[in-house]
Amino acid sequence: MQERQTTHRPSHIYRDNTYYFITAGTFHKQHLFNTKEKMRIFTSKLSKTLNIYNYSLYAWVLLANRYHLLLKISLGQDLANFMRKLHSDIAISLNRLDRVSGR
Repeated sequence: MQERQTTHRPSHIYRDNTYYFITAGTFHKQHLFNTKEKMRIFTSKLSKTLNIYNYSLYAWVLLANRYHLLLKISLGQDLANFMRKLHSDIAISLNRLDRVSGR
């Protein structure tokens, strides 16, 4: 078990070959996933990022302003990087589609 210092309370615990339930919301709870095209962006970026990190997706829910994932991850130490890449790639694509920046 690896515990890394973070600003999260309680601290996140990173374990290899473990199931994680992840929930995340959009910036300021905006309804950013409000069209089929934006939902396709989410699913495409999720699929690509899962493949990069060799994570298995068991269940997921996408709502207009948040999502939930049930994953089995191979290397716990990569979870933060997985989340960072997923959020970055989605944000860049949505911002480009909506012609906004800094969101």
